[in-house]
Amino acid sequence: MKDTLQPPSDWFKAAADASLDGLFIVKGVRDQAGQLIDFECIDINGHALELLGMTREKVIGQKLWGLLPIHREGFFDKYAQVLATGTPLEEEFPIVTTQAKARWLRHQVVRVGDGIVIF
Repeated sequence: MKDTLQPPSDWFKAAADASLDGLFIVKGVRDQAGQLIDFECIDINGHALELLGMTREKVIGQKLWGLLPIHREGFFDKYAQVLATGTPLEEEFPIVTTQAKARWLRHQVVRVGDGIVIF
């Protein structure tokens, strides 16, 4: 019996969608001078959609800071550093949401092309 998944891209997409971690793939947005000014969501997995309570159609093409419940200050510079150097980032940070008083989140950020992947 032949498997319906055709490696490697279908296997990776299926693994990302089945992951228990939220996964955001964002590309760098640059101004006319080539300076990084933002990040735009180009793909997202099912768990991240559940966390956001949004549909894929609503998320794709949106700027990162409008999607995530984190403040741009500090995170933009860290994400830009990952994009510039290729050095991965892993850290924990507190987050306040309307659903809970405070939570700690851990994220891992890696460079892929002219973008980053946030787990």
